[in-house]
Amino acid sequence: MTITLYLVLALFLSSILAEEQLLFVSTILRHGARNMIFGNHMLTDDEKFTHNPGRLTDVGKHQLYLLGNQLGRYYIEHLKFLPPLYDPRLITVRTSALNRTIESVQGLLTGMYTPGTGPLLNDNLKSKAVPPIRVENAESIISTLQGAALPARMRVVPIHTTSENNDYIFEPHNTCKSVNTENTVHKADFQKVDQNYTALYKKIANYGIRVNSVEGVYNLYNDMATVEGNGVNWKVKFPNDITKEILEVVERHGRMVMLYSKRKIKLLSHAPLVEVAKYFEEIYNKAKNGTLTDTDLKMSILHVSDIHLLAISQILKLSIIKKDTKEKVLVPVDIPYASFLRFELYKDTARAGEDAYRVKVIFNNDTTVFGVEGLESLNAFIKHLKANTYPNEDAFYKDCFGEGGSGSTYDKSKFIMVALIIMAVLLAVFGLSWFLVIRKTKVRNEPTLESVTVEGNQKRNYTGLIPQEKIDCT
Repeated sequence: MTITLYLVLALFLSSILAEEQLLFVSTILRHGARNMIFGNHMLTDDEKFTHNPGRLTDVGKHQLYLLGNQLGRYYIEHLKFLPPLYDPRLITVRTSALNRTIESVQGLLTGMYTPGTGPLLNDNLKSKAVPPIRVENAESIISTLQGAALPARMRVVPIHTTSENNDYIFEPHNTCKSVNTENTVHKADFQKVDQNYTALYKKIANYGIRVNSVEGVYNLYNDMATVEGNGVNWKVKFPNDITKEILEVVERHGRMVMLYSKRKIKLLSHAPLVEVAKYFEEIYNKAKNGTLTDTDLKMSILHVSDIHLLAISQILKLSIIKKDTKEKVLVPVDIPYASFLRFELYKDTARAGEDAYRVKVIFNNDTTVFGVEGLESLNAFIKHLKANTYPNEDAFYKDCFGEGGSGSTYDKSKFIMVALIIMAVLLAVFGLSWFLVIRKTKVRNEPTLESVTVEGNQKRNYTGLIPQEKIDCT
């Protein structure tokens, strides 16, 4: 009896002392509210809003600042996972080269590391922290900073980006061999669906907006949501019955419009998920070997679009539980601005081996993710990612870019062919140049008699190396 009591007490104490240690967080997010892209300008007469297509609005900047502030409160203040002062070793940030995505990430990072957390300059550094030119009112500016490197002790966080041609995450290449073989939804499939909504197209046309396809209805809905989300004045607003029909089309066919093929789903989801798997495996191996330190990378932030988030949720088969109805549904096709997915890697300190590591996936702060079809363990999660994407980053590069690595679309045979062509051109140029040099030298060695006029109108004859014609050797 006493032994049983001790065992029960031991199990109870172990359950209390058991703790999940957060090891890494990978965040994939969408930009904030933006201006129109599809150009349904009949919806509003706000010129600033319609003449800057796709630009991040002030509303969008504010959304990302608040989101960053919430992430900072959770991971910095509540969990103590990140330090209160920014450490470049702990966070990596990447985004596309679009203005709205760069500005969104800037807002997010400003919210995480708010003004007041930036660096201070000591007296020794103040005299050195000046440019090599005269700055007007320098003393007044420095006095206003009150010892801070930047106004209000702002914190600048590096953001990594690249050109669209070399961007394999945000602008997926069509060169991925294993992905290109996937069957796509054919044009005829779209046409069959389009024919079912001719009555709706006519209703919308009565308001001066021309739509003749399900994709057009989706684009119209996108602009309607953009106008509503930015609080812009409506010029044309549909009655409730038409708005309801538009929403029904989006809910029924929006996923088909956004992700019209398995190939597109994989192209959009592969690179972000390959990065998540890479980071998780690196952290797991360090934790397993006992080499994980407080200065190792703790968070990756990757900025994508709504279609990337939708494709990722499709690959992972993510579901959420609606708060009002408790119904289990797929991630909605109309992903709100400033939405994000968080992949958190935990270690259960009460367990040993691979079973101690698990993954938690969260879609937005206020939404509960049901799970990844039972893939809560890290081992199962990584297997699922690799089965639906690539076994590793090298395999992804090789399949999508050939043996040249990231950004290269040449395989070895193409590279050799290009190299031979370049060599042939260089030899031809070299041969032509050599011929012109020999010809010029020959002409210069043939002297001519030139008569020139000097002071006193006296004429003298000079025999010199004066070429008879000008030879251009360039």
